[in-house]
Amino acid sequence: MFRYIFRRIRCSSLKNENDRMKNGTAPEKKNSEPLLPSLENNIRAIRENLRGSSDLAVHEFNFGHDRRYRGAIVFISDMADKDEINKNILQPLMFGSLLISSDADIDYTKIDNVARNLVPVTDSRKVALLY
Repeated sequence: MFRYIFRRIRCSSLKNENDRMKNGTAPEKKNSEPLLPSLENNIRAIRENLRGSSDLAVHEFNFGHDRRYRGAIVFISDMADKDEINKNILQPLMFGSLLISSDADIDYTKIDNVARNLVPVTDSRKVALLY
């Protein structure tokens, strides 16, 4: 009986996928949005997706010379070590950037430059979608 139900569901899903391919539409990705250029909009989207979770921690800060660049650290407080975040991410961004001369050719608007020059975390990864 279960085998019959499973086959019917599988057949139905294959038909739907086949119809989408014929129409040229891509399958929808649920719960994923592209990251936006606006920090406030990204933080708002994360908070809406997590629906006010009490474990969600968002720390906004300014960094770079003259503190003109804005950033945010978003993490689940029970799953992350706050001391490691402070020592290896926040301190280098907020204070380590002041040790680099102001005429250095580091473009703080590019996340790759920030990660390569300021943050000493080895297992970081760059994402383009909010999940």
